[in-house]
Amino acid sequence: AVMDRAFAKYAPQAIAAAATILSKQYASQGVSCQSMPAWRTTLLKCTQLDVASQLAPCTAALSKLHLTEHGRCYRFVNKKYTWSRLHAVAKIKPNPPAGTNDFAAYLGSN
Repeated sequence: AVMDRAFAKYAPQAIAAAATILSKQYASQGVSCQSMPAWRTTLLKCTQLDVASQLAPCTAALSKLHLTEHGRCYRFVNKKYTWSRLHAVAKIKPNPPAGTNDFAAYLGSN
């Protein structure tokens, strides 16, 4: 996201929070995530972002970016993060991208 110009409009904490939200969703693929009760509430409180206008759009854009960039092995960053010592995170398959409204609803549920 840092290298994609489209993300310049998002606050740094929005990008970090969006990455956290997406990483939690990868648990369905067997990626282990530490259990943290009320993590959504804590995330929203700490970032002080508006869900509808800031966080949900950023999360949707990051999800779409992951889908677009996944598997582009000619990029060094993608090659680097397939290494086992970096937990092979580049091999995590993207979830189907969801829209802004989907992420807003997801963040509103506890």
